[in-house]
Amino acid sequence: MLDRDPHLPLVANDMSKQPNIHVAAEWGPRRATVDECGALVSRSFQLLSALSVNLSGWRKVGSKGPVLDLRDSEAIKKLLLSGRNRRDIDKSVISELGFLVTVWNGNLTAEAQCTIKCGGYSTVGGLRNRVLVRLDFSLAAQLGADGLAKALGDLIDLWGADSGAVFSLDDSTGAVTRRMLFEYEPSTSASSGPDRMQSAANFGRARIRAHAFAHELLGLG
Repeated sequence: MLDRDPHLPLVANDMSKQPNIHVAAEWGPRRATVDECGALVSRSFQLLSALSVNLSGWRKVGSKGPVLDLRDSEAIKKLLLSGRNRRDIDKSVISELGFLVTVWNGNLTAEAQCTIKCGGYSTVGGLRNRVLVRLDFSLAAQLGADGLAKALGDLIDLWGADSGAVFSLDDSTGAVTRRMLFEYEPSTSASSGPDRMQSAANFGRARIRAHAFAHELLGLG
């Protein structure tokens, strides 16, 4: 469990003014078949749903149904295949860019969206495969510091990601501000500056470090 500052509340008082929270795991070019990606996509949704009932009921983004059956490999495969990039001229598949799936939980009061790009192996343009989970602040607060850090660690372990973080994105002032809450780094050296890392915990094989902003926004518990 991450150390919690006893002088800080678990969450900020006015959640309506709080930014969305993002959980991201990334890795470089890595060829994979649609079946290989599908198995990991299914497992990703299972890991997330184990953290909260609000991280279940996944369906196509913007849709109210039907809910994706995580046991239906063909349904997941169909989603991945529909998310492939195609050339403008002849609509042929650009296989080196991999597969893409975007889903949401269908919950307007505790909304989550998950985008997974996998199987991309192009070495042009700095391509990155990734899992990105966007959470309403209210849902992030329900998960708490440990839940957010565990989500990050689980996704890093599952996909063999080489980088990952939990961060906030705030555009309330007209400019987008990104603040780091948790970060995975192969090196355990602490960073400097206002977002210096404060404490660390192991989740699976991944070592997740908490930044000072995590104390400020969520507390640690």
